[in-house]
Amino acid sequence: MTIHIPSHRLAIGGTESKEGVKSQKIDVAVITLLIGLFDLRLGLFQVISVESFNIILPQFVGS
Repeated sequence: MTIHIPSHRLAIGGTESKEGVKSQKIDVAVITLLIGLFDLRLGLFQVISVESFNIILPQFVGS
């Protein structure tokens, strides 16, 4: 079960410090976990598209 997220999306608002990289990895883990929960509860994993990440990611990254 591989999730393809454009790397430039993950880099938004990130810093190049070690703390930035660490928090970035945590954000990815959280998103992956949430998607996993959606997969288990709704069975819609196959229809999750890039457009969905455009909606989901800004909530974690912030405006």
